[in-house]
Amino acid sequence: MNLRRASSLLIGTGLLTTSIAVMHPLAADAAFPGTNARVVFDSTRTGAVNVFSVDPNNTSDVRMLTSSNNIDELPFGSPDGTKIVFRSDRANPGNGQGNIYISSAAANLDQNTFPPDGATALNTGGADDKDPSFVDDTTVVYSHKDVGGNYRLFTVLVSTQVSTLLLAPPAGCDDAQAVVNPVTVTQFAFTRTCVGQAAQVYLYDSAVALSGTNPKNLTAAAGITYPVTTDDGPDWAPDGSRIALSGTGGPALFGGLNQLYSIKPDGSDRQTFWPTLTAGTGKNDRFPAYSPDGTKLAFTRQAATTGSDVWTSELASLASTSTASSGPRDITPARGPDQHPNWLRITTPPVEVPEVPLVPLISLSAALLLGGVMLRRRAHAAT
Repeated sequence: MNLRRASSLLIGTGLLTTSIAVMHPLAADAAFPGTNARVVFDSTRTGAVNVFSVDPNNTSDVRMLTSSNNIDELPFGSPDGTKIVFRSDRANPGNGQGNIYISSAAANLDQNTFPPDGATALNTGGADDKDPSFVDDTTVVYSHKDVGGNYRLFTVLVSTQVSTLLLAPPAGCDDAQAVVNPVTVTQFAFTRTCVGQAAQVYLYDSAVALSGTNPKNLTAAAGITYPVTTDDGPDWAPDGSRIALSGTGGPALFGGLNQLYSIKPDGSDRQTFWPTLTAGTGKNDRFPAYSPDGTKLAFTRQAATTGSDVWTSELASLASTSTASSGPRDITPARGPDQHPNWLRITTPPVEVPEVPLVPLISLSAALLLGGVMLRRRAHAAT
């Protein structure tokens, strides 16, 4: 019998004392809790495209997590730190059709042992699936190509592999790159690309009826500081306060290169992460990913001389109003290209509440009540 059950029984008998209520305070849960661990990414460094992980504090510690001879890409770590999902064409190599696969680590802290041969397909639809990410430890959201050739957002339950349509785009549009708000789990940021239009970032709330403002176009929201023409690759800050994304402007804006921004969930307060570090340097920054504790940002940087690598930077704050607290650092300097980073996390196991024997608690409470009765009797006899 646990403390919560014992407490309810004692309340029912009127024997719960104040001291018992504070013996084992219940810890509050937080969304996506954990500390920063390794960074996963995909790379062609072995010839085919495979998933790797790297210790961001030790760039020589790179581990190969999949060993496909085809394309394994777009890895994403689960909130509990024990699983990754990724896209692979291993079932249909060479035809451009991928499926979503999931692989589990041997233990929560052993993030080097995701068994590639143990990866299982979460869905086996007849068309392309891409851009998987976890909604929680039980559910994955992804983009699926329908019979009309457009990509729609689906969720799939890991235990049953049952897929459910989350959102269908208008005709001629594709929805992809969906990521859930870790605090408000009904909200998804995603990228929508329509015929004749540049990619733009939207916010969809699955708890609200579809309307003219749901999903909401965040790229076209009021308060945009810069004349950005294309937005994609959104990622939520761990406290749900900001969305990081990659934006492309005209030639006058960073030479037309991709630049990293953060915005509020309503699309306002667009700010660059480090405007002076990439302007005019011939670098493209894409695919931002916040660390689990919100102090770092991983991203893909493509430079004219070094190709595409995964970089990280310390953040001055989640708002990142103009700069980072330190310059970006290349954590995959080996030959690539390396891209699509995502952080793994080490989660803190839930606090175990020790079982408290019921009888001693009742005996203690009964003794206190009996003592009070005896004191009252003695006082009455004295008078």
